[in-house]
Amino acid sequence: GRVISAHYEIELVPTDPPNIKINGVLIHTEDPKKWITGIRYVPHTLMLVLGMGLGYEIRELLKIIAPHDKMIVWEPCDEIVEIFKSRNPDLATSRIRVHRVRDWNEFKALFLQIGDWDNMIHATVSDGIKEVYGKDYDHILQMSVREVRNLGVDQSTITHFACKWQENILRNLNGITQGGVANRGRYSGPAIIVAAGPSLEKQLPLLDTLQNKALILATQ
Repeated sequence: GRVISAHYEIELVPTDPPNIKINGVLIHTEDPKKWITGIRYVPHTLMLVLGMGLGYEIRELLKIIAPHDKMIVWEPCDEIVEIFKSRNPDLATSRIRVHRVRDWNEFKALFLQIGDWDNMIHATVSDGIKEVYGKDYDHILQMSVREVRNLGVDQSTITHFACKWQENILRNLNGITQGGVANRGRYSGPAIIVAAGPSLEKQLPLLDTLQNKALILATQ
């Protein structure tokens, strides 16, 4: 059948196996088993597949990647996704390993959610994908190559300081549970609690004037 959307004309071609045309361009131009020989996969890798098609290449990739590894498929056309789901119901009902994104922002958000990989491999379904999606294809490819390392650094930084925060809590747990100067009778008088914020720099001279006149407690 033929599906016409706002941007794409999609036609199923009744070959053996069936093929698909997007805007008159055949998408599956090679034998998926032959195509996959060019993928140099190693474990703990994130697969970024450019284009979804009818799912032949995705199925072949799932045969070679480790069970814990995942795949992100960039496919901007919703109609193609619906056709993929109808032909691959087992993959459509499970989002554990295969994740679909429409653009760079969705990729970025998903990468930060399921990131922490040793490396990432780009796999393009066919040259037809490059021809059909043009600048959109170039953009997702360039951004994923250029920015994914920065995303990894951001994720590592977040994880690092999250661990530091937990470590800090545990190291000060005894003081937190047993501390408090007032209930020990060591101090009585005015107290000021200070927290870091935009106004702190302006208030520092005022705190100097209160030295030896009040107890100053700094939070965090």
